[in-house]
Amino acid sequence: MSEYTSWKAGDPKIKPAPLKVKPKTWTLLTFDEGNVITPKTNGTAIWGFYINVDELGGAKTVKLRWLREPNGAKDFTGQRTLDLELSNIHSGLWMFNAKKGQPVGIEIYHAGASDMTIITRECKMWIPV
Repeated sequence: MSEYTSWKAGDPKIKPAPLKVKPKTWTLLTFDEGNVITPKTNGTAIWGFYINVDELGGAKTVKLRWLREPNGAKDFTGQRTLDLELSNIHSGLWMFNAKKGQPVGIEIYHAGASDMTIITRECKMWIPV
């Protein structure tokens, strides 16, 4: 059986409001549903993200990484650097195994001089049949 989860936040009609990210600190993206997706099944999953950076905080790039158990072991499975000089809107996919009951979240980091503001943000997970 396949499993699909899609979370979105930052839209003025959806809470929580825009997310402030302090410089030089890994910050877990938050959504109305929480800050992690916990799969109900095992399998190879396709994980997706979308972020829209409103205020750059002086940063030229932002790092993004997927974490298993972000509120515990913080086992990160992949990281990429996004170029904010090219665009303030980014999305991407990552594939790694999902384990039933093991939470997964997304952390971001920037080295700007002040807080960065992330408005719309999305996190998706799909485990195909």
